[in-house]
Amino acid sequence: MPLTRTQKEEQIQELSQALGNSQGLYLADLSGMSVEVVTRFRQACRENQVQVQVIKNTLIARATQGTEFEPIGPYLEGPTAVLVAGGEDAIAPARVLDKFIKENKLPKIKAACLEGVVYDEAGVKNLSSLPTRDELIAMLARALNAPLTNLAGVLNATARNLAHVLQEVAKKKGE
Repeated sequence: MPLTRTQKEEQIQELSQALGNSQGLYLADLSGMSVEVVTRFRQACRENQVQVQVIKNTLIARATQGTEFEPIGPYLEGPTAVLVAGGEDAIAPARVLDKFIKENKLPKIKAACLEGVVYDEAGVKNLSSLPTRDELIAMLARALNAPLTNLAGVLNATARNLAHVLQEVAKKKGE
């Protein structure tokens, strides 16, 4: 049954609001997936705070019109599912897609748009390999902590070497 005009306007409004709170928009083709696999995919998306909607291409084009996601227009062909990151992690949909594709060989990635830059399927796979924000913070903390750790090790080594020398001197004097 076709959607009414008000239903279409509601879908456009929902997508526009989701895009307003997001830094990235991902397009995928869910065709060929069974109901069970689609259900698992949606569950994986929910667990990673990623919204998934299957919307008509014309409605997606209307919702993205005048936004930073407008360059995604040429990829709006055939069945399209829209993935929008709900949290602060704009790369979360790429990770979900990559992991799910490795396990199930589907869905097919169409494109992504982050900060006005459009990425094709290979670009999205590259995005999925980027570390998370927490991982980057941990890497930065290790990098900042490394010189201090090395300095403490060097300072301890001098005291340790002095203790060994004094111990050897004491052994020789004892003999």
